[in-house]
Amino acid sequence: MNKAYAGIIVLAAIALVFSVLIESEKLGSSSATNVCSAISGSNCKNVQYSMYGRAFGFDNAYLGIAGFLVLIILAIMQLVKFNTFRFMILNIGIVFAGLMAVWFLHLQFNVLHTICSLCIVVDIASLIMLVISFFEMWRIKHHNI
Repeated sequence: MNKAYAGIIVLAAIALVFSVLIESEKLGSSSATNVCSAISGSNCKNVQYSMYGRAFGFDNAYLGIAGFLVLIILAIMQLVKFNTFRFMILNIGIVFAGLMAVWFLHLQFNVLHTICSLCIVVDIASLIMLVISFFEMWRIKHHNI
């Protein structure tokens, strides 16, 4: 079993769960609100209801849910049988998730000046996936796999 794909699956699953929590919090779930407000200085509602809380007409959390599901499926398929095309699509998705994470972190810290603790978990998971993806691309390139 390739540890890189297993790591991507675990991190994408964590990001998926927290994306669901983010949307649950926005919809008023008390358990998600408790998770967000448990961290001092976290204000998920301000971040979610800001002008940056939606993209392409959808809540960012919905896009995250869909994107992380796709990443999980592609990584599981790569574990079963390596495919070069699928490898490229998986890595493009991870790079996109990593770039979005950097963008969302920038917005929270430099533009909105408030953070959403649930969002930070998703962003960190995305950035770790990006690092794993780069190491896996390097490994494959240098070992001619």
